[in-house]
Amino acid sequence: MITERTVKTRKAFTLAETILASVILCAAVVVLCAISSRSLRQTKLSRQHDLARRLLNQQLTMIDHMGIDEFIDQGIMQGEFGEQASGYDWKAELAQQTYENLYKLKLTVSWNSGKQQRSISAMTMLNAQSTATSIIQ
Repeated sequence: MITERTVKTRKAFTLAETILASVILCAAVVVLCAISSRSLRQTKLSRQHDLARRLLNQQLTMIDHMGIDEFIDQGIMQGEFGEQASGYDWKAELAQQTYENLYKLKLTVSWNSGKQQRSISAMTMLNAQSTATSIIQ
């Protein structure tokens, strides 16, 4: 005796398939949000570092332009950048080298990034005018 079997046709997803797809989709969205958030933080930090490097270069150029002798005479070894870069400070450390007119300058720019204090530094050697040369000129 031959019996006919009825073949079920599938018209929709099962509940388990729908839940599994939803879980996978939610996990993907969470991962993408985390990546996006981290990317935004890194971009902000990169901009802060870029500004600090430009300020550091600007301050070094100003010191080099005025001359190390004039810079020492002014006696200002630290300061703020003011409205140009609110929250960014600079500090200079000078050390006279064994050669009479040679100075080692370490310039540091610092700023607050959230709860962290960040800074970048540059060191260079500057040649001061000798007193003998100043008298002759």
